[in-house]
Amino acid sequence: MKNVNKIPVRIRPMVFPGFGAASFEEVLNSKFLGDHITVCNLTDGSVEGRTAALYEPYADDPTTLGMLHHTDEEFYDFVEKVHKAGCQISIHAESERAIDQVLWAYEKVLGKYPRKDHRHRIEHFEVVTPRQIKKVARLGVALAMQPMFVTVCEGPNLDYYRSLLGDERVKRAHTYRWILNEEILVSGGSDTPVTRMSPLKGIYALVNHPLKEQRIDVYEAIEIFTINGAKIGFEEDIKGNIEPGKLADFVVLADDPYRVPREKIGNIKVEMTIVGGKVVYQS
Repeated sequence: MKNVNKIPVRIRPMVFPGFGAASFEEVLNSKFLGDHITVCNLTDGSVEGRTAALYEPYADDPTTLGMLHHTDEEFYDFVEKVHKAGCQISIHAESERAIDQVLWAYEKVLGKYPRKDHRHRIEHFEVVTPRQIKKVARLGVALAMQPMFVTVCEGPNLDYYRSLLGDERVKRAHTYRWILNEEILVSGGSDTPVTRMSPLKGIYALVNHPLKEQRIDVYEAIEIFTINGAKIGFEEDIKGNIEPGKLADFVVLADDPYRVPREKIGNIKVEMTIVGGKVVYQS
């Protein structure tokens, strides 16, 4: 925290206090975090590690369904405590069984303690069901997703995911079109160091999704990596697009992503990066 002013880009940290009361109190009292504090936790592991929680066994290992890190009771206690404190909640949940646990807890806490515009989050949201997408929309949950997982981790045709999940479940992986059809807030990230921090390559992954029915258009993809990234952190009043009164944070690109062929968007060069009106990178 003491070095935050030395970083040439803006950051909005999430905190992971665990379940300890003392550490959670430290989070709430941290002036560095500002008005909107995001508290994170996790429910399952990763699909690639066969630890993401599924309802049916992995296709290549029938001995495992993955894992949940917490019981329902433990997890709900955490969600209730953070929600009542007025914080935003962010939960790592990659697959369907873990996602159901998160949505059950969110629905229960919002029923007991309603709050408008909470923007509680799910990180990843990779292998899902149409019913879960509908529930996310109904509860006002936001999704922080990583489009480059498709091209870097799962293979250009989702071949690796198919080997882990089988032909049917892979159709429910990274369902961006279905999600946006429900007007859900989705922001794009990298989960670095899992993938590089490259929004343009993330945009490429979105518009060239190997499942054609899940592809989105260029405008939607750019929103996911710009204004939606600001919205998911309650910062849309100061950044996310270029307009008077907002921070002068933007990049200058060598080509127009709306004009180049979709398959070339990921190779567009960044000529310049401006943060707060100052040039911090120039090619």
